[in-house]
Amino acid sequence: MADRTSADETLTRDELAAFFEHLGTEFAENGELDEQSVQIQVGNKTVQLNPPETVDLSVDVVERSPMLRGTRETIEIEVTWRPSRSD
Repeated sequence: MADRTSADETLTRDELAAFFEHLGTEFAENGELDEQSVQIQVGNKTVQLNPPETVDLSVDVVERSPMLRGTRETIEIEVTWRPSRSD
């Protein structure tokens, strides 16, 4: 069974930077403290995840030209892993 939590938001550039900064801090600080859990705010819910020491990262950038219904740029960032076991 898969649980999915998702949220779509419109953010300012500063708010987006703060989101990524918080995400980076969660991964960095918990790694230093030997804690395995990372807490991520998704909409109005906090999700606790258990990443291992290494994760897989995929970045996809799409730049659409004006000929295809207007100019649009997209970045998709996906981070995946098999959860660490907390014993």
